[in-house]
Amino acid sequence: MKSKWRAIALLWLGLVWGCAPAAVTPEDPNRIGDQEVVPKGSGSPETLGVVAEDYWEAVYLQKSQIGFAHTQRERIKEDGQELWRTTTTTYIELLRFGQRSTQQSTIESVENDDGRLVRFTTSSDHGAALVRSQGSVANGQLTIKTTIGEQESVASIPWDDSGGGFDAVNKSLLRAPLQAGENRSITTLVPGIDQPTPARVQLIAGDWQPTDLVGTSARLLRIDAEHELAGGAMMSVVAWMNERGEIVKTEPAPGMFTVRTSAESAQRIQQGDTQPDIGRDQLVRLATPAGDLHRAQRVTYRVRLNDDDPVATFPTQRSQQVAATDDPHIATLTVIALRPDPTAEKDPAPPAACLDANPLVQSDDPRIRALATQAVGEAQGDVEQAAAIEKFVQEYIQEVNFSQAFGTAVDVAESHRGDCTEHAVLLAALARASGIPARVAVGLVYTQSARNAGFAFHMWDELYVAGQWIPYDATLGLGGIGGGHIKLSDSHLADGSALSSFLPVMQVMGSLSIEVVTTDSP
Repeated sequence: MKSKWRAIALLWLGLVWGCAPAAVTPEDPNRIGDQEVVPKGSGSPETLGVVAEDYWEAVYLQKSQIGFAHTQRERIKEDGQELWRTTTTTYIELLRFGQRSTQQSTIESVENDDGRLVRFTTSSDHGAALVRSQGSVANGQLTIKTTIGEQESVASIPWDDSGGGFDAVNKSLLRAPLQAGENRSITTLVPGIDQPTPARVQLIAGDWQPTDLVGTSARLLRIDAEHELAGGAMMSVVAWMNERGEIVKTEPAPGMFTVRTSAESAQRIQQGDTQPDIGRDQLVRLATPAGDLHRAQRVTYRVRLNDDDPVATFPTQRSQQVAATDDPHIATLTVIALRPDPTAEKDPAPPAACLDANPLVQSDDPRIRALATQAVGEAQGDVEQAAAIEKFVQEYIQEVNFSQAFGTAVDVAESHRGDCTEHAVLLAALARASGIPARVAVGLVYTQSARNAGFAFHMWDELYVAGQWIPYDATLGLGGIGGGHIKLSDSHLADGSALSSFLPVMQVMGSLSIEVVTTDSP
């Protein structure tokens, strides 16, 4: 189940903003505990500017401390030019369905005084292959080299000279703190699943308000930061700023927040069974079990989003129909068990990225090609081959493991273990190696245990066979899906696009309720 995503992506986004001290209070805004803070310049908000810093942050989920971040901003000189180097290292411990998952990442961004990007490096370890990226700006291009395990890829994208790095938002606020009601737009980088991605950030300042900072409080300015990624995908971070332009607190996702504190306090991670389990806690529960939805030909749901319009959130396509109701927060959603139909209308031809190899879906790797030949066996034609590959992956992954965050196809081929993401990535790689276009689907899946029935966040596949996108789920191996999957988005997992496809999950997290209305489940 896929509830690990927000720790992979949106958590990084919140951390690279940086936070100011949790101990700062309205009564003495220039003191952190017993340490006096001497701002750059006269001390007025207009003259503070960027300063060298070394600070720690505590990361919380549902009020439990799950990790920390350590940030260092230092002045460096290269080729006679004075620059800023900001390095943020994070460490997160999570429980996912009872298994402990450890995630570490380091982001280094070199920028000038204005926050304009010069170069960056990132490194992340989520229990599978180490993911590394390096980027630099030259001649109006941002060139990014991504290395995942043994696989390398290089991409270049147009880059405006004014574009900022990971620390650009912080530098902008330090140079000129936002005022209540003010808006500001900044181009920056945000972390991704495979590589960083550019974003246009709209900072929208609200009002000054009392803000809880875990054991203390302060009067801070709320800032809503709307990030527009390439392709138009949107994600939001809420931040709280003090009068000096320092971010005191961030909320990168509902229920998750960061505050700055001492090094000792930041590393005081909560242990044991009292730590929240993001697998079980994020289950969208049903009042009663719904039967065997995975063999149902058609299931109709009533879905409600407290803060959004489900018609705009859940896509309508061949296998899923979404209809509005009188309430803008409620929709009727019908899922159809789709199978290949040579007589049906064809879907548009897939983009090349759905057939190409990339650092996550290494369909050109000799190990994957050999495994694809084994998976297809004697199956003829893309329809038979797709079903054979789905069943092969279901049997090939012998250990369901929630401790790693996102393994690549080669990782899974070697380890024979993983959860839904590993099933989906391996299936996509074997399909592409067999000449079948493939993409992953992101959404929710029905699950039932002895104590709970409901929908968990999930990843499966869609393969382009018989001229149509047909869903397959290698965690089940049923020759396609039934009515128990609710789709939110899809991705070919190339060029940083994975992050965009995961954002709808963040949008519905903690806000979604589901009711089964009708089903023809046996």
